[in-house]
Amino acid sequence: MTISDTTSTATPPASQQGKLADLIRARIVSGELGLGQMLSDKELALEYQISRTPVREALLELRSAGLVVSYPQRGTYVFDPSPKDIAEICQMRGLLEAGALRVAAAAGLTSLVMELNKAVAHMAFAIEAGDFRMIETFDTQFHETMVAMCGNSRLVAAYRQISDQVRVLRHRLPARRQRVHDALAQHRRIVDLLTAERIDDAVEEVHRHVERVHDLLDHPELASGAESPSQP
Repeated sequence: MTISDTTSTATPPASQQGKLADLIRARIVSGELGLGQMLSDKELALEYQISRTPVREALLELRSAGLVVSYPQRGTYVFDPSPKDIAEICQMRGLLEAGALRVAAAAGLTSLVMELNKAVAHMAFAIEAGDFRMIETFDTQFHETMVAMCGNSRLVAAYRQISDQVRVLRHRLPARRQRVHDALAQHRRIVDLLTAERIDDAVEEVHRHVERVHDLLDHPELASGAESPSQP
């Protein structure tokens, strides 16, 4: 694999670094690079046919995003969250999303409901099509829309600090039809509560939704139904 598919040989190092970071980020989120897997700058440089300097810079960017960790004399690894890490990520996610939803609803409830309904409709279509990648995309879109529409740049920035880790954890949820249907039902419930102007209840539903995700990460067997969304 090379990054020449997306950039020319004249690409400045900073741009090359950003593209490389995005490529490695996508592989971590998808699970192609597993939790706790060692990342060798030498091997990555050979794989992408570039020098080791932009690889090291890309790994530094991913470390800032919380996706990789580095240890002196040991090397760099994909982050491997402990149960405590997962609990803290989920807690922070719940607080930020719930707070953002409240602010966004106060700023413009009608437009918020409209945008969230779009994400719900797209996710429902993806479930019907059995496209798990698109299900994840529109699941993510629903939550990021709540935050993006709050209009508070600092709150959005705080959410971005954990967004990559949230995506990694979301990808590791059980790929089962009932689980994604349950998630969609909770999304619809949040929108229905907002439509009814029951803002406090909608905020509480967001907390319950994130708590459910935490429970499934701790106990995947709680996701009933053995089939994946791609199966009939």
